[in-house]
Amino acid sequence: MESVIRRGVRFGYCTTNQAPLAELVAEADKNETLFKNILYIKQHVLHQLLPDRTQSTYNLRSRKDDCSLTVKHPVTANE
Repeated sequence: MESVIRRGVRFGYCTTNQAPLAELVAEADKNETLFKNILYIKQHVLHQLLPDRTQSTYNLRSRKDDCSLTVKHPVTANE
């Protein structure tokens, strides 16, 4: 990813005083802003990759999201 940023600087898409990638990721992940944007903005590029939302009638503790979990099937040696 750092190489993509360097290439962006070289081609003029980014400024030379661009923050390091680790700092950019930490800022985007602060307060889970990136995940919230993906979860609630339907036009976000990554929104379509989220699993379907689940509807629960149980009075459970609150979760950060309401996405359903994917079912993993065991792999057998014959497959």
